Amino acid sequence: MSRAGFVLLPVVVFGIPLAAALIDLVTTRRPNAHPVGYYVNQFAVDHPIFAAGLATVIGALIAHFFLNIGDG
Repeated sequence: MSRAGFVLLPVVVFGIPLAAALIDLVTTRRPNAHPVGYYVNQFAVDHPIFAAGLATVIGALIAHFFLNIGDG
């Protein structure tokens, strides 16, 4: 894996949850607002097949990144 890969992977792995946590913090501070998990849950309930497909693709991408980290 290149040097850019070693920098980019932690940024993505830690950056996405950090961004979600900050958005969650901002949305829960507003009156009568729901956290991010509420909207994700509503999306998954309304579109279960799309949500399952999206989770599968994201899981496959993460597995690909971590299982092929030594190839390079």
